Amino acid sequence: MALASVQLGPAHPKILELSKQIAQVRQSVAAETRRTGEQITYEYKSAAQREGMLRAALDAQKQTADKLNANMIQSDILKHEFETNRKLYEDLLQKQKK
Repeated sequence: MALASVQLGPAHPKILELSKQIAQVRQSVAAETRRTGEQITYEYKSAAQREGMLRAALDAQKQTADKLNANMIQSDILKHEFETNRKLYEDLLQKQKK
């Protein structure tokens, strides 16, 4: 276009039309770049929000698992105490019968 501009002159209709087309293409590229940037930003924020929600859900599940584990341990302790007390009771009952 630079060569044609020198040969035909900057006011030539073909040069003016090409300049107009170039400006339109640049505007289109700028608009598409802006739109793509906005879309990427939106997708990133959405993904970050989903990640936060998943982390919160994971933490809640971990807490639930920890509580279940603590309850199982307590249950095992109580079962052991029950068995020990039952054995002591049965032993005392046997001694009383004699």
